[in-house]
Amino acid sequence: MTANIYSTSNPDQPKRLIRKPEVRQKTGLCNAHLYALIAKGNFPSQIKLVKGGRASAWLESEVDEWIDQRVKASRANNPVSKDTVTA
Repeated sequence: MTANIYSTSNPDQPKRLIRKPEVRQKTGLCNAHLYALIAKGNFPSQIKLVKGGRASAWLESEVDEWIDQRVKASRANNPVSKDTVTA
């Protein structure tokens, strides 16, 4: 299940909420590792969808930003030279 909310700064730009199965699919993380990263402050926290309820979701843009940061960090640690790439 996904839902759209709108930015207060730009009402025309929807923000997409994604549930845990989609977060896991996008990141490749298991439940335990996902929640361990959240507890350490190394992954975006989920948002409660209903006050006092159990349902929660993540902002897709925050998850995508986390993925982009991981890619940049990985590439910075393992630069690939054009000379070393073979087809």
